[in-house]
Amino acid sequence: MICISRVGVDKTGRKDEMGKQKGKDQMVRTRKKESRGKVEEHRESRKSTDKVEREQRERKRVEREREQTK
Repeated sequence: MICISRVGVDKTGRKDEMGKQKGKDQMVRTRKKESRGKVEEHRESRKSTDKVEREQRERKRVEREREQTK
């Protein structure tokens, strides 16, 4: 996984100190990290929605398993 040093998230399209283009690309990567529980500052308000999403994924998975066993 690509690790990005978070030197003030810049969405204006300027480059960070490593010369990588910052912006949308970086936002996607931080979102991936967040899903693995590594970025915690945004997660507090999302806990309730995460729970709902997890339950929906679980239901879909169970349904898929039922389909396969038929």
